[in-house]
Amino acid sequence: MYNLVKSKIMSTAELKEQLHIRIDIEDNEKILEAIYTLLNKEEVDFELTDEELLELDKQTEDYLAGKLETYSWEEVKSHIKEKYEI
Repeated sequence: MYNLVKSKIMSTAELKEQLHIRIDIEDNEKILEAIYTLLNKEEVDFELTDEELLELDKQTEDYLAGKLETYSWEEVKSHIKEKYEI
């Protein structure tokens, strides 16, 4: 697979051209839906409730104490590739 980031620094025009090419030849509907969702996502301005902030604080404490199961980036990528057959 062609890696845009590792291969070289691209101009915006080159990046757009490469994306057009990749999208035009892509057959995996899930990948196309993910791209569509990413490009059409609107920013949402929101504030967390006090309850949500407390939950985040608790999860942060649990993480720092080693009480949560965590995954490496490689494990996450592998899981996504298996789940979405990419």
